[in-house]
Amino acid sequence: MQTLRLGGSSYARALLPQLLHFRKIQMKPIIMFACILTLAALSGCSGKAPVSVTLGENSFWNSPQISITALDEDVTVESVKINRGNCPSISQKKLPYKIAFGNSFKVDATISCEKVIEAEINTNKGSFTFTF
Repeated sequence: MQTLRLGGSSYARALLPQLLHFRKIQMKPIIMFACILTLAALSGCSGKAPVSVTLGENSFWNSPQISITALDEDVTVESVKINRGNCPSISQKKLPYKIAFGNSFKVDATISCEKVIEAEINTNKGSFTFTF
């Protein structure tokens, strides 16, 4: 962007208000686009998760186990990440797995995982993180 020096030029002084007005008009669409983009990004955050997740224990292995229950019709669980991928897991069903409303399935953390703090569930309806 070039700097406009007003100096003693009456032409430059007369042109300055027009330039400022033009710049304001140019910025309005950009600001509107940024606002719409922000609202669109935040609207996905306000949605309720289509699954509920509970933390339990696998009694056979004495290892952490999470249970994923569908709260919507036809939820497909595409992947499960425990502790941001730092905790290996074993799903009782092959992923992706489609769950009908009210049904659930379990994912076991391996015995090398001492404590489950976070589970990220990726579904066909979005990605949701649960903390325990």
